[in-house]
Amino acid sequence: MLSTPNPFSVEHVAMYVKNFRRAFNQGHTLWICPQTLEQIARRSGFKLTELTFVDNLCPEFVASRWSKSYAVLWKMVRPVVPQRFRSTIVAVLEPL
Repeated sequence: MLSTPNPFSVEHVAMYVKNFRRAFNQGHTLWICPQTLEQIARRSGFKLTELTFVDNLCPEFVASRWSKSYAVLWKMVRPVVPQRFRSTIVAVLEPL
């Protein structure tokens, strides 16, 4: 099982727009979409058996006013937004 940020999530797109040319998660050197994740898994001898999109917004624990506002708004609209726009990709892999 592994997880990676979803580069196509509403949160990451909003942060990119807010910060202009840089993404906010500098610990990741490569942004991986679901299709790329599946290709990397297969080339590494694994089969992607499950793919889920999640987010973990807790406005009560967020420090900045902008982030807290975003989290509150996102919690209101996310029930009508497709799951593929959530902030994190969780994948289950099995050996081929």
